[in-house]
Amino acid sequence: MKLKALLCSTLLSLGAIGAAHADVKSQDFYPQAYVAPTFTNYLVGTFTVDNALSDVVGSVTAFDTISVGPISFQLARVTFSGTEIVDTHATDSDPGVATFSYSGLGFGTYRILASGSWTSTFPQYPVTFLKGHIDMTDTVVPEPAPIALAGFGIASLWLRRRKATGK
Repeated sequence: MKLKALLCSTLLSLGAIGAAHADVKSQDFYPQAYVAPTFTNYLVGTFTVDNALSDVVGSVTAFDTISVGPISFQLARVTFSGTEIVDTHATDSDPGVATFSYSGLGFGTYRILASGSWTSTFPQYPVTFLKGHIDMTDTVVPEPAPIALAGFGIASLWLRRRKATGK
């Protein structure tokens, strides 16, 4: 009987641990537009936050080469002067020129913008294409039921122990 009560209390306590989890979503962006030699606030892509709070980490880079069948073309070299997510009041905690990191973004649609310039070592191919990537982690707010179960389980263990020691 003691083993059964102890097992039930332990399972109730552990029930809340598995209830909260983080869900990571990745998304890539390949804008299909020509990038001018000097670009400001170039739209790399948009994404939507479906959860109440999400942390977003990402980067914007440029393709080095483009291949058509067996032939590869060297593309222009890009120098970024900044990337950002707009439509938010959050602060970029990784203000690198080609990276960004935001915490606690709420519901909504956000735009990723990049600024910079490029130069071509091969004048016959004066073009480049940008690409972006984000990892979005939803901040899970625990629901009251698992917290109540954990509290009930801990209280059960405490009462069981108190009863066993006779205090």
